[in-house]
Amino acid sequence: MNRNDRTILSFDGCKDSANFNETCFGKSLFVDSNNSIYISESTPRYLHANRVMKFEVNSTIGHVIAGTSIYGSGMKQLHSPGTIFVDSKGILYVADIDNSRIQKFMPGNRNGTTVISMEDLTDFIMDQDGQFYLTIKSEKVIRRIKKKSKIDTKENIIEFLHQPTRIHFGIDGSIYVLHKDNGTIEKFQIMNNIC
Repeated sequence: MNRNDRTILSFDGCKDSANFNETCFGKSLFVDSNNSIYISESTPRYLHANRVMKFEVNSTIGHVIAGTSIYGSGMKQLHSPGTIFVDSKGILYVADIDNSRIQKFMPGNRNGTTVISMEDLTDFIMDQDGQFYLTIKSEKVIRRIKKKSKIDTKENIIEFLHQPTRIHFGIDGSIYVLHKDNGTIEKFQIMNNIC
């Protein structure tokens, strides 16, 4: 680690994070083009930790942009939020794992809408065309979902995986798959999905 690097956020005040200006038990991290930091958090230990926090650049004070102090399945609630993604318009997408859905939150709106419902969802990514790539642990597949008007096109693009838990695009459009249970990472070349 470069000695010029510094800790910009820490998560030591979990009991105090109910005040909505700190966070703990981070599950996923996203940094947008303005260098704002988004963190999803989830733990059964503290009820308030089912939310997404945003920290503006150079700020150690965050604010809740998704979720509430109580887990649940309502429009404002999350239950074990995982992967988060913020697009160029500032729209937040959250893998709401225990609710088996991906929630979409418009900027400044704490009411989410379900864009995808999928049992046993573990992770997702999006490409530049707004297509979703989901890991479905029980089916051992990566499924691509194209959202056009009101019709979703679903196809399994990678099958016979071990236990896919995380996915990520490579710069060349390939997809890297983490199999947490057997400790392997696989690389798959998928055409026309540069993110």
